[in-house]
Amino acid sequence: MKKAGFVLLFFLFAPPCFADFALYMYMGDSLRSGAGKNSTANNAAVTFTNPGALVDLPTHSTMIEGQYFDSRMGFHDTGSTDVIGNPLTGGDGGNGGESQFVPGFYLANKLNDRWSYGLALNVPFGLSVNWPDDWKGRYQVTKTGIETININPAVAYRINPQVSVGFGISAQYANAELANAIDFGAVCFSQLDPTTCSGLGMTPQAADGKVTVKGNDWGYGYNFGFYITASAKTRVGVSYRSKIDYKLEGTADFTIPTQATVFNPAFTDTHVSVPLTLPEMVSAGLTHAFTPQFLLSADATWTRWSRLQSFEFTFENPAQPALSIERNWKDAWRYALGAEYVKNSKWTYQGGIAFTQSAIPNETLDPAIPISDAWSFSGGFIYAVSTTMHIGAGFTHLEFANRSTNHTSPYGDTLRGELRPKLDIYSLQAKWVY
Repeated sequence: MKKAGFVLLFFLFAPPCFADFALYMYMGDSLRSGAGKNSTANNAAVTFTNPGALVDLPTHSTMIEGQYFDSRMGFHDTGSTDVIGNPLTGGDGGNGGESQFVPGFYLANKLNDRWSYGLALNVPFGLSVNWPDDWKGRYQVTKTGIETININPAVAYRINPQVSVGFGISAQYANAELANAIDFGAVCFSQLDPTTCSGLGMTPQAADGKVTVKGNDWGYGYNFGFYITASAKTRVGVSYRSKIDYKLEGTADFTIPTQATVFNPAFTDTHVSVPLTLPEMVSAGLTHAFTPQFLLSADATWTRWSRLQSFEFTFENPAQPALSIERNWKDAWRYALGAEYVKNSKWTYQGGIAFTQSAIPNETLDPAIPISDAWSFSGGFIYAVSTTMHIGAGFTHLEFANRSTNHTSPYGDTLRGELRPKLDIYSLQAKWVY
């Protein structure tokens, strides 16, 4: 009981991380850029990626995985302006990325020749950016943090020697935080004449406040998968994860400069709710062993990011009107190719390459979720310490395309410039089989 409690606390205090917003692609098969997650039964992480593959695991299998996301985010200004056209003050933001450690725990057991079950505790979605309070894009974002902690039991059944099917349920806890500066000078100009605002010391960029919105909720979904032994050398896998709906409930905390108290009724700390849907995804993969020592895996994953068309903020304070932030995300694909070479009974080497499409169109790209198309390159090894214990280590580099933003905030300022994300992932895993 104490061990289970420790594992749960391990996840409850795990921070979010910056990635291409969906971390499922790295779980279990991070050494191959996620290739093979549907069509190989290498470890108990298939509980999450394709529960149908549970039947091909040994009688008992446990894996602990840790990944360190070394994130950097840069911005190069190309003419950002405030609501009246003056250049935005402040710096370029330095490094807006936030490096984090992300854990994963997976367990699988075989009941008999036909039935197996598993449990996954992981962080399927995560994002974190942290910009300085005085940077040029402060009115758009200073902090974005979202994470989900997933509890995912699953069961698998072998229909016949060639085909098995698995099904799981997910209970996911989502926690989110958003923060940005408020240009009360711009607010004043939108409601009073410029002369009055100047007399109050409230010209654009001269009277900054801040808002921090926090919310959380539990959501529920399911996953299932098919695992097919096409031949002695070839495996095929197809999996599906459902969407999960949340209604994030929390608080909006406002910091107001002294001269802006005239606007106090609308900028008072209040309860806030934000509906959020994290999308469904369909994935398929193929693994073929060309020799007993060498195999190749390929995967394709489609994610229905088009469910994120806007973020709708509803405030309990009647003086604070509802806020809608347009997103207009589009569906996206991810493709991965990976290889494994078994040198001997002790050493196995893996590597992979993947391409991930960005779901964010140019017109809604901003520094709150600065995601672009990305290539990832992975490599690593697995070492058999004994017949029952294996350890592995790997490295993944993500090469993002630089993207330009030309985004206007609700306060009328426009951030113009180039966003430059960078990400390296260091992976460690330990696996026990018996």
